[in-house]
Amino acid sequence: MSNSFLIVTDKTTLKDLASYVGSSVVNSVLNVNNLKRQKNIGSQIKERARSIYETADAVSWKRKQEILNQFSTDSDVFEYAALQSEDGWKVLDQTMSFEDALAIPDTVEVAKYDDILGNAVPVASEVYKSVMRSLEDFGEVDTSVFNDFSTMKPSSRKSTTYSAYSPSNGLFQAFNIPWGDVTFYSSLSGGSVDIPVYPESVKDPRSASYTTMPDTLYQYEPWYTYTSSGPREMTFEFHLHRQLWTGDETDGQANNLIRFIQASVYPEYKGSSVISDMCSLYIKGSCYVQGIVTNVDVEWSGPIGSDGFYLEFTLTVTFVEVSNKALNHSVVRSLPLIG
Repeated sequence: MSNSFLIVTDKTTLKDLASYVGSSVVNSVLNVNNLKRQKNIGSQIKERARSIYETADAVSWKRKQEILNQFSTDSDVFEYAALQSEDGWKVLDQTMSFEDALAIPDTVEVAKYDDILGNAVPVASEVYKSVMRSLEDFGEVDTSVFNDFSTMKPSSRKSTTYSAYSPSNGLFQAFNIPWGDVTFYSSLSGGSVDIPVYPESVKDPRSASYTTMPDTLYQYEPWYTYTSSGPREMTFEFHLHRQLWTGDETDGQANNLIRFIQASVYPEYKGSSVISDMCSLYIKGSCYVQGIVTNVDVEWSGPIGSDGFYLEFTLTVTFVEVSNKALNHSVVRSLPLIG
């Protein structure tokens, strides 16, 4: 059974699938998913799901536990499965894949794009026990279990935003805080944190380097030889206030955000290995930049809170891009607005 899945939409085509897995193994992926080789793969999956919704029986809580047990070695797949609707559970039970995903055979290697589920990180014991207990007691999963332990990348989330702090009334409703719109993901932490404001502005520089050829006789202008483009380096500046989360500056949420992002500057050591953090900044669910964080700066200002410290702060984060695909002229021209 596969523990890697490619999230798709109803507009996903055969060509899109080939760009992820390679043309030589497309048939293997289609066979594992019992799909026909036709142009629009996404619509075929959608139709299959609709048929299962109408004909399959509801999935028992015991069967849900059995399915989740098979995904316990990949925390993001486990979470994605646990958060299925009842119709989604029917599809999962019948196909061992999701209503909006393709199972990837174990023999097929895929790059870890944001649309790929399967992180090879075992489910935390506390999360596993809570999910299984919830199924046994109520027949469904209490989604709040994942508030503090989410391991899914933002682009893989469904329409509901699972955030521990999303006030929906009073002061916060009036200010329309963009909960879930801006998210910072850390590979070493295996999770993400929401930033409750947009950057003050975004400057997106791209540059190329050239060297000049040695002087040539009778040549008015020097000859240039291309060296490289990039790396792209971006700095994001966020203006925040410690009361943005719950209205209480002592709730610790501002500190949690700051420490989460500051930690990305530091590696983890495993024996003689030094593992750097690969981070991503998401805006509206789309990855704006992915790479290493080279600088995190926090500048405190403003009035003093009830605990004797500043309430306002400016958080500046600098990324150096590490692209997950080779960039050339045609690839850059085809990039979306956010990316």
